[in-house]
Amino acid sequence: MLVWSPVPRRDGLGAFGGIEDDLAGSHPGVPHVRALGTMYRFDIHHPGDVDTYPDRQRQEVRGMRVGGRERRAAEGETWRFTWSWYLPAALRATRSFTHVHQQFASGAGGGPVLTVSLRRRGGRDLMELNAFRTG
Repeated sequence: MLVWSPVPRRDGLGAFGGIEDDLAGSHPGVPHVRALGTMYRFDIHHPGDVDTYPDRQRQEVRGMRVGGRERRAAEGETWRFTWSWYLPAALRATRSFTHVHQQFASGAGGGPVLTVSLRRRGGRDLMELNAFRTG
């Protein structure tokens, strides 16, 4: 049964439980998370946009809203999430971490369950997928 399938044009950012956009106020007045027609777009401008930790950049959404109410996956339910994203050629891997996508478990201690990162190792740019079991 389809439970959550937001349409950006119809649902806008109201499809999410929360938005974190420029928490440090490094780029005031510029939306970095937007609903555009058929897609949600996340922009980070480099150099310039920083998080509250100035060595990082971050824009994120969390939670799901259906009919104006928050919806969480419950114990015993099976969910399938699908998504697609575009990674511009200008975004380069680094020797430290460059997470370009993360999904987190909800609730107390809800750490990452899936992380997609860009890493530079041995002179090569790599895309790394890590799946974590958090219980």
